[in-house]
Amino acid sequence: DDADTEPRVRIFNAANSSSDQFYVSWETEHTRADIADDIAITVPPGQSRVVRVPRPKQEGAFDRIVLRGDDHPFDNTFYTVPIEKQLLTVVYVGDDAEGDPEGLRYFLEAALEGIPYCDISLVARRKEEALNLDPEQPPRLIVVARPVTANQMDELKGYLSAGGSCLVVPTSYDAAVQLTSFNETIEVLADRPERREGDYVMLSEIDFEHPVFADFASADYNDFTKIHFWNHFRFTLAPDESTRVFARFDDGYPALWEQSYEDGTLYVLASGWRLRDSQLALSSRFVPLIMGLMEQAGGGRTVTSSMTVNQSIQLPPGVASADARVIKPDATSLPLAKGLRRFDDTDQPGLYEVATTTAPFRFAVNLDPAESDTATMDIERLEQYGLRLGKQAKQSEEMERERQLRDTELEDRQKIWRWLIVVVLCVVTFETWLAGRKPAAGSERIGDQA
Repeated sequence: DDADTEPRVRIFNAANSSSDQFYVSWETEHTRADIADDIAITVPPGQSRVVRVPRPKQEGAFDRIVLRGDDHPFDNTFYTVPIEKQLLTVVYVGDDAEGDPEGLRYFLEAALEGIPYCDISLVARRKEEALNLDPEQPPRLIVVARPVTANQMDELKGYLSAGGSCLVVPTSYDAAVQLTSFNETIEVLADRPERREGDYVMLSEIDFEHPVFADFASADYNDFTKIHFWNHFRFTLAPDESTRVFARFDDGYPALWEQSYEDGTLYVLASGWRLRDSQLALSSRFVPLIMGLMEQAGGGRTVTSSMTVNQSIQLPPGVASADARVIKPDATSLPLAKGLRRFDDTDQPGLYEVATTTAPFRFAVNLDPAESDTATMDIERLEQYGLRLGKQAKQSEEMERERQLRDTELEDRQKIWRWLIVVVLCVVTFETWLAGRKPAAGSERIGDQA
């Protein structure tokens, strides 16, 4: 968040917690904000609360939010990198005039203005005009809406080879055929299907795991059935590891896909957002979709978002220069291979910095929220994670086993009593026999005396 916003923090208190009073504050590695800026919050055990945490009034690069009052400090720090407004450029290659609501440019400009934390200037290039791309400050994205000239194609391929991103939205058959210059396996059907009045296609088979559609993954936002497409090109793509289709029309043809070209990425949208082609520009999904493409063109969401431990981060183009190094939270320094696009060694929470000869690139890595769940797991959930603790008897089986143990114990006790009874009977019998012998012996002695 920038300086004008108040970040919101959700605090969850475990059900078995003995505390309910907590404090939240901004800090740096060596400095803590004024105590007056601390936010006190009461969270009963087993519940959660959301609190706004305004940035401190005092000066300082506060880059972490710290929770106090918890007995387990391992997850009490959330690292964040203040978002600076980015100055970006988008090149639009098309023939429609500025302010023409019937063209692609009109709605594209409106969508770019709605992207937060960015000041985006759109540069239009018409037919026969050179793209004039600055290799030191390349555009974030190039949008192509018409066939390009040979010179423009050379510039475009050079831009992609250097790691750039391009979105092709063909508005004519010739523009669609030019895609074979990037991938010879692409085929486009010359004829468009004839549609009766009111006929349309919709998006289907949307890959919500793709970063462009990641913000639409929840049930509240993943409904695209209200967006109708009346015109679209029908492409066929050969299976290729470098090509990924992440949206199709309900007639089975690809709607949106990406493919690698050298170090860059080419995105293709088979139907435009002109009002005569679709309802996409009038949909609430349009701006987030363009924003998702812009974020991917810049190397992913790492510019504005926090990563989690062991999550791979996609670096923006040009960050991994020949002398670039990554400084980890423990101050260790790792060299980056030139042109590297992904960094995988995010094995500890904290702030990472890619040190280059130009402006440094920083990103934050935090613990996965699931790590904070310290509640006891039941046996079934542990086994779902692959931890086998042996066979767990059911309650009825456990009761039956206890009954059998009681019966066995009772039976053993009965056996002991039986043997005791036998012994007693034997003793009684012996005493009876012995008592019967004593009078007989006395009688014999009296008779002998007589």
